[in-house]
Amino acid sequence: MRAALLFAMLTTCATAQAEPAREGNRVFQTNCARCHGAQADGDTPIAKVVKPPPPDLRRTPLSEAQIREIVTHGGEGVGRSPIMPNWGFQLSPEDIDAVVAYVNGLKGSVDGVKSAARSQ
Repeated sequence: MRAALLFAMLTTCATAQAEPAREGNRVFQTNCARCHGAQADGDTPIAKVVKPPPPDLRRTPLSEAQIREIVTHGGEGVGRSPIMPNWGFQLSPEDIDAVVAYVNGLKGSVDGVKSAARSQ
């Protein structure tokens, strides 16, 4: 009985954690991947022609709050690249939260694998 209850609790917790990541990935793939790449590595045809190119978001030193500001207000709105659009008028606050959490979760990963330092 206890094992079944523990399994149910762990499954519910894992599902609850996976849902925001899925939603953040959906928002990212729909709105951001064109410039930042499906893997968020910045390796896209657009990156080869715009200056500055979109960054590799897996290696960003930006805080979650800084990422949120850039997504919401665009690069130019926060004194960065004018190429980065302002998504605050197109995405809901929930979508912005989801994509910010998704991008923040990519930090320290290369090819989708967390580095040993990040995973500890």
